[in-house]
Amino acid sequence: MDGTIATTVGINQATGGGVLLPDAVLDKLYQSYALKQKRVAFTCYLIASILFDIWAIAVPQGQSVESIVVTSVFLTINIVLAIVLRFCGRGRFRGVIWEIAPHLAWLLAIKQLFLQLFLKGSVTPRDSLGWAVLLNFLVYVTLPVLLKYTGILLGLGSFATYVNAIIGLAKKENYFWEQQVANVFLLIAATLIGLLCYFLAEAKQRRAFLEAKQGLEVKMLIEEQSAEQERLLLSVLPEHVAVKMRQDLGSTNSEQFKKIYMSRHENVR
Repeated sequence: MDGTIATTVGINQATGGGVLLPDAVLDKLYQSYALKQKRVAFTCYLIASILFDIWAIAVPQGQSVESIVVTSVFLTINIVLAIVLRFCGRGRFRGVIWEIAPHLAWLLAIKQLFLQLFLKGSVTPRDSLGWAVLLNFLVYVTLPVLLKYTGILLGLGSFATYVNAIIGLAKKENYFWEQQVANVFLLIAATLIGLLCYFLAEAKQRRAFLEAKQGLEVKMLIEEQSAEQERLLLSVLPEHVAVKMRQDLGSTNSEQFKKIYMSRHENVR
């Protein structure tokens, strides 16, 4: 990829067309930039998971001892994952770590959601609904994954896991299916809000990326023109006179334009 960039830049500089990168290269650069920007938001996802674990342990809600033990295990794993990202997320293996961490964190949340419902003695159609709604929202807003394929699959997985778990485990009490319809609407609303936030952030990040690209193009064009001007200057003036002229032109003294650059040469043949 670096060779392609260098070749393209060289061709455009030679033709005076500025800097132009291929669309495929720009797309890869933007995807890398966008994922790095979302790594900060991933911390919010881990914090939300840790707080939910603490709430599930501390607040009495009829949970069994097995459920508390399982939640404690997930709490420990989430804390360890946060520590690993904090101290190893910028090290030698940061690429591999950040590739695995979002999928692992999502998988932990889904497994915990299912196991809490499975281990609970009496499941109602509204159990863990708040966390399921929040999870469907956070998948699109905080996970540093691309929306195409991966993001959509994770979102659909969160949606389907909760709905199927409730249908399979909850008691078929009065207004059961009406509650399921309400659950589905809440999950869809959370998904749509998450997608809206995703696309708004995407537009902002793409605009910032394009502005940075344009700034880089201007900088490279200025450097190219400066090098060309220096070459032309050295082609008509001796080097020591050209150096002196550049120093004077870079000075803040307003009298520099009144100088006459003249040297005396003897025995010139």
